Amino acid sequence: MVTISCGFRKIPSSGISFRTVGLVFFMFRLVADNSGDPQWGTIEQVKRKVKLMMEFFQERFVVDGKVYFELRSFAFSEMEQDEANKWYNQARDICAQKLGVDPEVLEAQAKQLPF
Repeated sequence: MVTISCGFRKIPSSGISFRTVGLVFFMFRLVADNSGDPQWGTIEQVKRKVKLMMEFFQERFVVDGKVYFELRSFAFSEMEQDEANKWYNQARDICAQKLGVDPEVLEAQAKQLPF
């Protein structure tokens, strides 16, 4: 396991860089700003919808006939490298599909945002 120094504390990492983690949220921002869909209009809405589409939740339960999900955190530092890559790629692909662009194009656009 790699340890990354960040300010005054050390954070264990799966090998996914902070830049990569930031890219996920920059992609969410691009979707929120450019989808034209009010249900995808904020970063939080995009994050929630992406997690639901990925089935990125800890558990699913039913109360009074309604299905509820406890969504997981994008805690890439707590994942193995292969698992982190899998979830990153799925999130990127869902965001790209929502905007109707290739995943590589979306990722390139996110890399241009200030970090």
